[in-house]
Amino acid sequence: MSCQAIDLSDREDALSDWLEDYGVEDAWKLAEPLAEAGIEVETLDRLTAPWHNDATEMHNLGLRWLSLSFEVMSMISSGLRGAKRMSELT
Repeated sequence: MSCQAIDLSDREDALSDWLEDYGVEDAWKLAEPLAEAGIEVETLDRLTAPWHNDATEMHNLGLRWLSLSFEVMSMISSGLRGAKRMSELT
């Protein structure tokens, strides 16, 4: 396993722990796209500070939106790379 893969795994674990402590359901689902996007726990601390003690769903919705946005961007990027490789074959 490369150092980069280990760093990614460690970041994903730290994010998953943070999300669980924050009260996010299915934290493991959100941790992967955030980790792959390079998000750190410190970044989440800063981003969530305004609504950290919000008793509503706001604290979950913001994090879910952020994670899903990175996941969609990753899928689009992967599709574009695949299309480029295919066009280079012709």
